[in-house]
Amino acid sequence: MGNEGKRAPISGNSPEREYYLNLEIDAEYQDYCRQFDQRIAERYRRKAEEIRAHLAPYVDLESAHILDLGCGRGAYGRILMGSRGRVTGLDLNFTELCLAKEVAGENQNYALGNGYSLPFASEIFDLVLCRHTLEHLSQPGEFLSEIHRVTKRSGVCYLSTPNLFAASCAFTSADGRKWLGYKLTGNNRGVYQLFSLGSLRSAALAVGFERLAPLPIPAFASFRVASFLQWIRPTLKVVLFRKY
Repeated sequence: MGNEGKRAPISGNSPEREYYLNLEIDAEYQDYCRQFDQRIAERYRRKAEEIRAHLAPYVDLESAHILDLGCGRGAYGRILMGSRGRVTGLDLNFTELCLAKEVAGENQNYALGNGYSLPFASEIFDLVLCRHTLEHLSQPGEFLSEIHRVTKRSGVCYLSTPNLFAASCAFTSADGRKWLGYKLTGNNRGVYQLFSLGSLRSAALAVGFERLAPLPIPAFASFRVASFLQWIRPTLKVVLFRKY
């Protein structure tokens, strides 16, 4: 296990700067991940198709340039990428990025990087895909601001994060250092902050996004029931629209 490998500090002024990137490949963990991904490949596909259906009215995935932010092993970006599209994955985990590169196809690229200072020019991505990353950040506003900067004026961001008002989060402690019994560890894998639909909307609007569209509730629900369910669903799944 490579816990004494080459390390590089995270740049920026965030409280996460004391954490380090382990740049040594953990072969045992990689083997586990390969087996795990094979077992749940169908689950990846189903969830990706749900995201595709949500995004269909807003972005042409066949030709979109996708930024998969916090991509891990990159499964969702690869599934969503269209025949004429491109995907760029960014993550802090070097071991998982190596796994993503193992299966990367044409026009699929992966890089090690920090979401507080994205190594990309402004307004170049049609879609920024960000799944279950925001809750792990102590300064989510800065992170959202960077997403806004790299998204094209006609582009969107798909974002999912645990819902503060969901029953599953009822036992979250006041300071956000515990979520579903998962305590903050020394490597920034704990949960710093949870959002409600309202607070997530406020955070997005504050950095320049024009509006937020939640994942639709099934059609059989009445308007009032649907509105209530949006506020208590376990995971917030939203599309953020950049101002033209």
